[in-house]
Amino acid sequence: ARVRNGSCAIVYSTTGSVSVGNVWTGIVSSDWFDVQNWAGNQLPSSDCPYITIPQVGASAHYPVVNSTPVAVNNIHIHNGASLTVTNTSISVSGTIQNQGTFDITTGTLELDGSNAQHVDANTFHNNTVQHLLIGNSSVTGVQLNGPLSITGSLNFTSQGEVLHTNGYLTLRSTAEETAWVGNTTGKTILGEVTVERYIHTGTGAG
Repeated sequence: ARVRNGSCAIVYSTTGSVSVGNVWTGIVSSDWFDVQNWAGNQLPSSDCPYITIPQVGASAHYPVVNSTPVAVNNIHIHNGASLTVTNTSISVSGTIQNQGTFDITTGTLELDGSNAQHVDANTFHNNTVQHLLIGNSSVTGVQLNGPLSITGSLNFTSQGEVLHTNGYLTLRSTAEETAWVGNTTGKTILGEVTVERYIHTGTGAG
């Protein structure tokens, strides 16, 4: 590469490397917290507000968050790529763009932005999350623009204000568990909510 400092003469550098921050590579494993799985060997930083999960090679891995909670601003999952959150939570304060697979069927999603946030259809695997936590502090709050099912719980944080369902929210019920809503004192849920109730139809007790 040609390098110049001010008015000094142009010199040619030796071979260097250029990395883009907050881009998943998955070279070593599926561990979100292993620096070797990220471009430039650096974990995602809030200094760069966009996290990108691209499609990676056949020998690479896609990220799984399964122990420690993570917090992101904006996240983009490319076509063919995936992100799985299980037995822990992911907090999103910005936008979610997903053309791949975003699986939170056994995890918690917190939407905690200070500006309005929305959830489109097919943002999540099977349009389902286990737990949804509304922490958005804006007057507009969070708006659903497509079907979303909750199999665990719907709760608000102390900062969370408003959830607009637009008729898209379903609280699922199975033989194992029925989704429930936590304390909504001082909070607002606008729009219809479909509440399922599992009914045992087999023989015997149940």
